[in-house]
Amino acid sequence: MEAHGFGADSPAALIFNGTLPSQETIQGTLTEVIEAVRRRTLRDPAILVVGRVAALREHCGGSTRARSSAGASSSPARVNRRST
Repeated sequence: MEAHGFGADSPAALIFNGTLPSQETIQGTLTEVIEAVRRRTLRDPAILVVGRVAALREHCGGSTRARSSAGASSSPARVNRRST
């Protein structure tokens, strides 16, 4: 990613099961998202969004009820699950 201009502190969002009721989003810096994914045991289909647009989620009505990061207490990455 760095070769393409995205540093470790770039905003990122990883969206699992997009558009489904089970949709889950991990949002933070690229480093935080990578760390949160490494702690996950599930490997659901996902799309990675990196760059300024990933930081706009909360401003565009994409915010859902937030939960603590998947098994993490030290990472500031946020996990959001679609409310049904």
